[in-house]
Amino acid sequence: MNYSHKRLKKLKAFTLVELIIVMGIIAILASIVSLTVPGFIRDANMQSNNAQAQLAYTAMQDVLIQFEIKQDNECFDTNAMQTAPDANFTDENILYVSVVYIFRDGQLHDEIEVTTTYRNASTKNAIGAVLSPTSNPDIYEKLSKLIRDGFGSSMHGRFEVFIDYENYTVDSVVYANNEFKRYEYIFTLSEDNDKVFRGCWDIAMQESIYKDPVRGAPMGFYPFVSNYLTIDDLLIPPDEVEPVTSDPDPDPGDGDGGDDDTDTDGDGIKDKDDDDDDNDGIPDDIDTDDDGDGTPDVDEEDATP
Repeated sequence: MNYSHKRLKKLKAFTLVELIIVMGIIAILASIVSLTVPGFIRDANMQSNNAQAQLAYTAMQDVLIQFEIKQDNECFDTNAMQTAPDANFTDENILYVSVVYIFRDGQLHDEIEVTTTYRNASTKNAIGAVLSPTSNPDIYEKLSKLIRDGFGSSMHGRFEVFIDYENYTVDSVVYANNEFKRYEYIFTLSEDNDKVFRGCWDIAMQESIYKDPVRGAPMGFYPFVSNYLTIDDLLIPPDEVEPVTSDPDPDPGDGDGGDDDTDTDGDGIKDKDDDDDDNDGIPDDIDTDDDGDGTPDVDEEDATP
């Protein structure tokens, strides 16, 4: 008993002061972590998104190599896709091409937007076209297969690829993890205003995009414009270039011109929930019985009741 009593007297607990000091140290460490972790997450996201842009860059460069070898310009000759092509422009006048496509969970979306800039001896003109299974289906199938072959099965997001077609090279790629966001900068050369570079100047500019609470989105760029240009090459310095932003309509198929988050027709239902199955220009949820046969127009088998 005496031995146990003596041993207990030797044991000491933490004092209140010591506990307060330890808690203070933990609080300081926690505050440091809370300040640094978001930065690590931001940097990791930017690196991941830049890697996606680089993958798209490489994939499209492979496509261009095939087109150059075969001298096949069909996929980018948007003038020839028009109902009434302009005789002043042919595939030999193609100067610049931008291609926009969306991947959703590894699947290429049914539309590819192609805008081609032509230049002849006297003028320059940009002509756009949408490739899909129902619009220019043969060209869509050719280009979509080449794009899909260069990507993995986990792709997701919106890609804008900018191509110097005179030299069959990809200038830059802008990637948005949010497929409905567009955020890029257009840099104009000081000596040749026919040539522009789209994308982001450097990592600092990318960080400013990431931090933008209104227009910012997880974006990826490859390569940075500063990798191959200097400030002296530009008509306007990078810090004075305004970003080009937009939020494309994610659901244009309802025919009312609105996007998912608005109620353009004023029926109390967001546009994303407004279908027009009978193609009569009236959203199904407020469709009427125009022909008086007792069946709402949305249920009619013919497109025009």
